[in-house]
Amino acid sequence: MLLKKIVDSLILAKNYLANLFKHLPNTKHIKGFAPDIVGLSIIVIVVALVYAATPSSSVETKKINLTNQSSNSSHSKSTKTKPKIVASVKPATTPSTTQVVTPTVTNRTAPAPTPAPAPHIVVPSPSSSVSSLAPSSSQSSSGNSGGGSPAPAPTVYTSLNWAGYMSATGKYDSISASWIAPSATGTSGITSADATWIGIGGITTGDLIQVGTSNIVYSNGAVATSAFYELLPASSTTISSLPVSPGDSMTASINEVSTNVWEIEIKDNTSNLTFSVQVNYDSSLSSAEWIEEEPSYTSRSLIPLDNFSPAYFIDALTNLNGSSVDLNGAAADEIILENNAGQAKATPSIIGSDGGSFSVTRNSAN
Repeated sequence: MLLKKIVDSLILAKNYLANLFKHLPNTKHIKGFAPDIVGLSIIVIVVALVYAATPSSSVETKKINLTNQSSNSSHSKSTKTKPKIVASVKPATTPSTTQVVTPTVTNRTAPAPTPAPAPHIVVPSPSSSVSSLAPSSSQSSSGNSGGGSPAPAPTVYTSLNWAGYMSATGKYDSISASWIAPSATGTSGITSADATWIGIGGITTGDLIQVGTSNIVYSNGAVATSAFYELLPASSTTISSLPVSPGDSMTASINEVSTNVWEIEIKDNTSNLTFSVQVNYDSSLSSAEWIEEEPSYTSRSLIPLDNFSPAYFIDALTNLNGSSVDLNGAAADEIILENNAGQAKATPSIIGSDGGSFSVTRNSAN
């Protein structure tokens, strides 16, 4: 940089002197002028050299310093400036906007208990005979308690669901009897039941046609008494047109009026109301029964036996091989209802002197 300025200064001085000589008169003819010109030239050259040697860099330095200062100032400002905060503001302490929804309670009031539906009165399928029907080792004291020829000693059977009398020695196409509809109580918290009926078939076969009355004692103690008929394997049919109350005197009959056509009739002698119906049914005609029963649900599971008052049967008759006979004439056998432990839950009495009456009593065993 300095060398360039020196050269530039010398060129400038040369040009200055050349221009000066150009405009001056011819110095050769002017006495004493040449030395002045030489001295002036030397002065100009010296001035040029001094100018060249003058540190113009001081100005540049100032500019550089200013520039640096500006740069430094800018840099300083940039380093001292607080960084811009991009919406890093912590929200106010408020409950989370994620709602914790309290579940709406539609109705916390417990619904009123609905009474259990009345179970259908169905005996266990007799296709494998009456439920656990089997001869007992003990002998019954039943028989004709009056005069005349004694009835043959009957066989005593036990069952898990039937108590009463049965006959299975021929063909039966009619049966009848009267009874007092038992009253019943139950055990709190459970549903229990009993049924009183007459029927044909079902001892050793899968068919059974029957008609009778029943009690259902609900877990809250309410009792429903009704009349029904049934044709196995169908479920029982409640006879709603014939209301029955415990203690009512009932009379019922089942008669085959023509081949496989049966007339079922039941009368409430107390109210003098009667129900009758004709049905088509293919019966084996294999047995006749007068029964107090521990009923079953339609699933065939037994309903617990309620505490029924004694069931009194009278005028028990059947048409055996074409002849009308009573219990003694039909050589009816006794059935005791027992639990699985062999304890008697319901027991029939001996047959009355009229040959057509007996009762079934509830025992304490369950």
